[in-house]
Amino acid sequence: MSDCVYRAGAIGRTGRGNFGHGLHKCYSGVPNVELVAIADDDDEGRANALEESGAHRSYADYYEMLEKENLSIVSVCPRWVDCHEEMITAALESGCHVYVEKPMTATLESADRILNLADSMGLKIAVAH
Repeated sequence: MSDCVYRAGAIGRTGRGNFGHGLHKCYSGVPNVELVAIADDDDEGRANALEESGAHRSYADYYEMLEKENLSIVSVCPRWVDCHEEMITAALESGCHVYVEKPMTATLESADRILNLADSMGLKIAVAH
């Protein structure tokens, strides 16, 4: 087993469909993954997700989290797809692999843009099912 520890973050959006669909809790018990931060622009949702997940820090702005935390992987947790492309693109552009709530996007064009970006950067995307 590798000695590598992956730094994970999670982006939620409590104002639309709760924080997400549990993707901020998926790293619990995974020995080589540490959930270091979560992001949500809703103060109460952010506090709840921080407590639920055991993350070390929280951010109101996911761009700030991506800039400051040097993450390896990011969960994009919202159930609504209207924000997925923006969130996934930001995570990929920060050099992170992505674990995203289904459906990944609302359109094939959006999915193609995301997959092309991930491929060009050598990054992986996993979709929760």
